[in-house]
Amino acid sequence: MEKQLEKLKQTSPKSEYVQVLENLKNYLQKNKPKEIADNYFDYVKRQKKQNIVFLKESVNATQQLFAYEETKSLYNELINLEPTAEQHFEYAFFLQKFNFIDDAIKQYEEALRIYRKLAEENPRTYLPDVAMTLTNLAIFYIKAMPDKEKSIDMAMKAVEILLPVYEQVPYLENYLKTALQVLEANGVDINDLLNN
Repeated sequence: MEKQLEKLKQTSPKSEYVQVLENLKNYLQKNKPKEIADNYFDYVKRQKKQNIVFLKESVNATQQLFAYEETKSLYNELINLEPTAEQHFEYAFFLQKFNFIDDAIKQYEEALRIYRKLAEENPRTYLPDVAMTLTNLAIFYIKAMPDKEKSIDMAMKAVEILLPVYEQVPYLENYLKTALQVLEANGVDINDLLNN
């Protein structure tokens, strides 16, 4: 380790990796195994965050170049590192734009599954995301993959979530309006629905 550290100091004296190795050397000399482990895990955590930021920037760059295959492989890597509902939702939207409907629906459904799970623990924070995803799926089932029954079902679920809370949370009004428009486009009588 000593030789590797000296060589790195010569080529990259201020790098984070050099600092991590210096810490390792010091903790080893001081017989501090917990600090050795913490040093490693902290470094890995920082690297993961940096990788995620770089991946997001790479996804944006390949999208600007309309490089479907490269964007798809980068999204898959991003979801592997950070499998959040937001990542699945954004990937689904990308896939939908390029007409990869079957892949898009899988990503939307995974985003919805994650949001629903999060909403069980924290409904105030995540129910709007559930409603937003349901609304987007309702639109998806009108435009990209026509299925009137699924579209109505998704829009109705979104309305059920949004109707009681949209006045307290003004930005939700647009989602409610969109869900109602989807229902209307599917032939549902909105006035009848709202009066019951």
